Amino acid sequence: MRYFALAALLVGCNQKAILGDPPAAAVPPGTSFEVIEAPKQGGTQDTGYWPNLLVNHGVLTVAYCDANLGDAKVARRGADGTWSIETVESKGAVGKYMAATLGPGGIELVYFDQSRKTLRHAAEGVVDKKPGWVFSDIATDKEDLGISGRFLITTKGERLFVHYNTRNELLLSQADGSAAPTWTTQKLATAGGVYNIQVDLGFDKAGRLLIVYPNWAVSRSTLYQGVIANLKAAKLEEELQFRKVDEEGIAGLKSGLVFIPEAPEIVYMASRGGVLYSAKLEKNEFVKQRLLGNVANFSATGMSDGRLAVALQVGRSEGLGEGALHLGVREKSGAFKEYALDEARPVGQYLSIAEAPGKTRPEITIAYYDGVKKALRLARIP
Repeated sequence: MRYFALAALLVGCNQKAILGDPPAAAVPPGTSFEVIEAPKQGGTQDTGYWPNLLVNHGVLTVAYCDANLGDAKVARRGADGTWSIETVESKGAVGKYMAATLGPGGIELVYFDQSRKTLRHAAEGVVDKKPGWVFSDIATDKEDLGISGRFLITTKGERLFVHYNTRNELLLSQADGSAAPTWTTQKLATAGGVYNIQVDLGFDKAGRLLIVYPNWAVSRSTLYQGVIANLKAAKLEEELQFRKVDEEGIAGLKSGLVFIPEAPEIVYMASRGGVLYSAKLEKNEFVKQRLLGNVANFSATGMSDGRLAVALQVGRSEGLGEGALHLGVREKSGAFKEYALDEARPVGQYLSIAEAPGKTRPEITIAYYDGVKKALRLARIP
């Protein structure tokens, strides 16, 4: 096995669960589960780390790392419900910290080549007059790059990837929309505890880049929303402007930037008990709402019908990586409800959520790592 789960994600937390939350409701009617890829060696080898769930012209697609083989892979769901698995790159130990998004020519990936200590970019394109993957190197370092990263492509085809290195530096790698991109990487800020956190990015209505990230000190963390108005600036670290979102202990352990449908909202974890919050900017100040306690991991998305959907690994009090898979849904009315999806435990250490077309309203889909079966699975909630 070429990859090991990040130690900081697996460190036990013996604190009591946050009390006061109502019990989770049963699995929503019509929910279905599928195996995307299962280990081929008696269920003892891992696959499905760092999944990125995308909906490409209605086709459910998941980019992920086969942690046993050390391969970067893409799985596509056919109309008959079967999954086809494509190995994008297998030379060396590749696919670590996988991030994916949809570009003008198809799926594009960013991942760490652990063998070469190089951050890689792969895009669907044409190779020798045939469909294939076009590769480029983003940056090389003596240590890891691409930690906790988020990948975004602008309407002009420009690529933006915000990530960390092991020296606690928040970096922005960017390239133009050419078929053979040339990448530049600049430091944006310094923060600590990078193995525990997750950053996110997106654009506001004014076209400014928003970056949600924590500045983690030894005793506490402050979550910020950074703003970059000019991505062409010579020194982006000086260009970055930021506003405090929350400074509760360990704010921003995980964070996500969602748009419902266009208004930006920050979903994040804070405190040692794993409390999940959302925050909106109102009159130049972020106003937060408590959603749930005892959360170990999450992935959030804004739905086109105005709902907030959050894939949750709950059970932080039992130890990180040891929880169950739940779903949290905040309706347009503001009411938040939690549903139990998969109680096998441990499941959901790695997960990704996305909206897909549904029969009567948008469908919620969740790709997640099943730690019991060592497999990559999909949950579909109508």
